[in-house]
Amino acid sequence: MELHERKEKKGKFIELRGIHEFSLDNCSKRLNVSKVTLLKWEKELKSNIDFFKRSELNSLIDTYKLSLRARLTRYKELNNALSKEIKSRTFEELPTEKLIKLYLDSLSHTDNLLTKNNLNLSNPFSYDIYL
Repeated sequence: MELHERKEKKGKFIELRGIHEFSLDNCSKRLNVSKVTLLKWEKELKSNIDFFKRSELNSLIDTYKLSLRARLTRYKELNNALSKEIKSRTFEELPTEKLIKLYLDSLSHTDNLLTKNNLNLSNPFSYDIYL
């Protein structure tokens, strides 16, 4: 195998193992390289493979944080709108019960989301999600 071809295959191997977490068997078939060679490459390229694994994991965590931030923002907006609507109503109206229940449910969902994700409202700097 030529030097250029070997470098390309090593790069692809790092991607397959680090990002896609392919088995050595799958890598061997895709790259047309023996498992013995791949085992040597794995030892040689371990830090690169681990870097890509960490990068992929960090990317997933960042995506989750964005999703969490968006959900918390929606709950906050809903809570604010419901609170404003409740304040404008009199308690003599029948639909108010339903509105209060929705408001309390929304608060409960928000609390559950914060608890589930170990977010501490008393220390807003303990996490990096700001509303």
